[in-house]
Amino acid sequence: MSKSSSGSSRRQRVVEPDDAFDFASYEAHWQKYWAEHLAPAGADASRKKFYALSMFPYPSGVLHFGHALPYTIIDALARYKRMCGHDVICPMGWDAFGLPAENAAIEAVRAGKSNVHPKTNTLANIDHMREQMRRFGYSFDWEREVFTCRADYYKWTQWIFLKMLERNIAYRKKARVNWCPSCKTVLANEQVETIVKDVDEFQGCFRCGAKVEPREIDAWFLRITEYADRLLDGLSQLGKNWSELVVSQQRNWIGRSEGVNIDFEVELRHGASGSGPLTPPGTDGKPVDRVPLTVFTTRADTVFGVTYVAIAPEHPLVKRILELVDSRTHKRIHDFIQETLSMTEMDRASGDEKEGVATGMFAVNPLNGEKVPLFIANYVLMYGTGAVMAVPAHDERDHDFSREYRLPAKQVIEPTAERKKSDTGQRVDVRRAAFTEPGILVNSGKYSGLDSQAAIAAIAADLKAAGKGGPVVNYKLRDWGISRQRYWGCPIPVVHCDKCGIVPVPERDLPVELPDDVDFLPTGQSPLTLHPAFQKTRCPRCGNEHARRDTDTMDTFVDSSWYWFRYTDAKNGEVIFDPAKVRRWCPVDLYVGGREHAILHLIYARFFCKFLHDIGLVDHEEPFTRMFTHGLIQGESIKVVNEHMNRYVTADQLEALIAQGKARAEDATRRIEKMSKSKLNGADPTELVRRFGADTVRMCVLFLGPAEQDSVWDPNGIVGVHRFIKRWHETILSNAPLVENLPPLAPDQRLGPAAKTLRHAAHSLIEKATQEYEGRYAFNTVIARCMELVNDIRAFITSEKLEGAVKGAADPTLPARHTLDEAFSILNRALAPIAPHTAEEAHRALGGRGSIFGQPWPKADPAALVLDEIELPVQVNGKVRGTIRVAREADAKALEAAALASEAVKKLLDGKQVKKMIAVPGKIVNVVVG
Repeated sequence: MSKSSSGSSRRQRVVEPDDAFDFASYEAHWQKYWAEHLAPAGADASRKKFYALSMFPYPSGVLHFGHALPYTIIDALARYKRMCGHDVICPMGWDAFGLPAENAAIEAVRAGKSNVHPKTNTLANIDHMREQMRRFGYSFDWEREVFTCRADYYKWTQWIFLKMLERNIAYRKKARVNWCPSCKTVLANEQVETIVKDVDEFQGCFRCGAKVEPREIDAWFLRITEYADRLLDGLSQLGKNWSELVVSQQRNWIGRSEGVNIDFEVELRHGASGSGPLTPPGTDGKPVDRVPLTVFTTRADTVFGVTYVAIAPEHPLVKRILELVDSRTHKRIHDFIQETLSMTEMDRASGDEKEGVATGMFAVNPLNGEKVPLFIANYVLMYGTGAVMAVPAHDERDHDFSREYRLPAKQVIEPTAERKKSDTGQRVDVRRAAFTEPGILVNSGKYSGLDSQAAIAAIAADLKAAGKGGPVVNYKLRDWGISRQRYWGCPIPVVHCDKCGIVPVPERDLPVELPDDVDFLPTGQSPLTLHPAFQKTRCPRCGNEHARRDTDTMDTFVDSSWYWFRYTDAKNGEVIFDPAKVRRWCPVDLYVGGREHAILHLIYARFFCKFLHDIGLVDHEEPFTRMFTHGLIQGESIKVVNEHMNRYVTADQLEALIAQGKARAEDATRRIEKMSKSKLNGADPTELVRRFGADTVRMCVLFLGPAEQDSVWDPNGIVGVHRFIKRWHETILSNAPLVENLPPLAPDQRLGPAAKTLRHAAHSLIEKATQEYEGRYAFNTVIARCMELVNDIRAFITSEKLEGAVKGAADPTLPARHTLDEAFSILNRALAPIAPHTAEEAHRALGGRGSIFGQPWPKADPAALVLDEIELPVQVNGKVRGTIRVAREADAKALEAAALASEAVKKLLDGKQVKKMIAVPGKIVNVVVG
């Protein structure tokens, strides 16, 4: 963040394009041509397939740079692969269910508008965005288009749900969920974000930012935890085809940890009080019951140091405890639970405020028989067992809690001999701070003297043998809650019958269609509960006429967890897809999307793919061979804060405010951040297409920098790119006659030095472009090389004095014309995937037939990559004063002679004596004069 010292000096103005350059006419022509002539994918099964996929959009109605960048990347690569001879599928569809459409309709209704419906708005937005995409020249396979909000798609989403229900992967339970009071629906854990607003930090809804509240409801879940190990193992198979960042984020979200389950035993007593001393009762007064309590720990080596056990407020044991404790303890526990459950799980897990309440019950350590107090603590969550053994001497969180509640700390680990040699190792005092490192066990019975690793293994084995626990693997990943209490989503295909319970809708009755005539204004319950005709149905099992449909809808991430399969057979009404077609096209060869989807969408998509593999529909477990995550295109925001205002402004507005005396330059704070309408730092790519052309915008977004990195939009940058496209276009069209009807070269007609240099530049471009299109995706470097080649071509035409048509086979300029013809062809094909309209126009101007995308991708000639002559710098007294052209194989003596013969060196010598010469073949010549 920085403050500008001069507001007007940084003002950015965009120059209007040249009206004489009629890009709009030829772009429209070629878009029509492609629509009529582009061969559909699958037309030639003998060719190698390539499945190019970009994440399909939510149809907001406006194509922004968050769309333009990935779609331009995927279209460029699809076009490149077609030129390489691949059979390419590059489909597009619409992730069309979801809250934004519903909320937009709600706002419109509240504003007094009539005939507003999420479906109407969504389909209108789709039509608009599809047309925007066509204007960009994207070569999507529109015949494969899918709409997740249409019954012909969500019928199969429901079918997958039923298959999961059959296999107990889908299930329903009462669960504590994340509730958004603004959106009035449940959020998955992954949809809750940490939000900082003013000085308040809280867990909020990823859509609207409202503070999330906990609730308990009946909800549907998918048992993704059953696939945790396979999801984790699959990451190691992806290799370098996925970015390390994405893989690590998924690995951390799954959160596999190896540890030990230990079965404590809780003694339950009537009238127990948490108000008295935290010491076990005497032998009198037998416990009412003894119940097992399993804790999970990664530090079983510290079990002899347990001084209390803590359970989550949601733990099932809490209900039993409340039935037995005295009234005072009952109230304390009840109040504490209510307060804790008002916190988000993220706040509780952060451990900033570690609080608890003593239950008056005690837990028995299975390894030493010691009885320790049982607490209910806010920092313990219902992950895994929902209970932890607390070792204040060797865990910082437990140490903090123990000091607050005056619980003892018992040291059972001491530093290793090597650690004791350090200052820290000599001053271990567990009363002052926890010693958390592994070490050597002490005060641990027969395990004393073992190092931590050996002790963990021994303790786990003994617990397993005694039937009191043992080694176990735990995960942070939890089952996926998919129930949503909103209207605009896929209905859940089950029936609730008073006699039969939950009954799946028969497959023959799918889809369960979403009704149009619904009052979708949010009430806190699903709008479908207010639609009797939808809700009332017959039980398909017993015929009960008073059965009810489930009124929740599915999380929209379910819709997007399998859509790429449907693209392979989008019109099939009989089955979800033809497995043979999936085998032909899948897995996806390249998937392009933003980093923000690295956890949610990708982990769900991988889960669905593995499930569909398990039921025999697909023959692979990983859906995307390569995942490429692109960066963000950001913009500069300007915020003016003074006694008159606190708001975002544009550069023009800031200049006007300064001129009016309403702001000073130092009042403006500038930031580079994500483009946003509210921050006035965005740009409309569709408007830019209208002004500058699709090819200019496509090239501009790829020229900003390497595709995987964040970049900053410069309003003036597009002008330079537009000028280059015009220069390229003019260079080809004005010089096309130079290469028309060229007779073949005779064997004795050889290329001159300038022609060899141009050919070297052209074939070096092929080598560079192929490298980038094949996987690096630094398209900006390809564009830069093409700009250089245009300059080389123009200079070559001038230096070789090429004019008019060729004068027959004996024309001495024929070798130069052939070289120029080849350079034109290479330039056009290298740029064709990025700027296809202009490439087509240039190809046609040079006499090409059909589409340039029917031409093969050029291959670099190894001989052309090696120049007979090279240009080397000449230094005089350490400063470069000129260059010399010499044979590539020239030795040091030849270099010295060439340097002394150069005019630049002769002028500088001016009678001075050469004291020394240093010539490095292929590198440089340095002349030292006195």
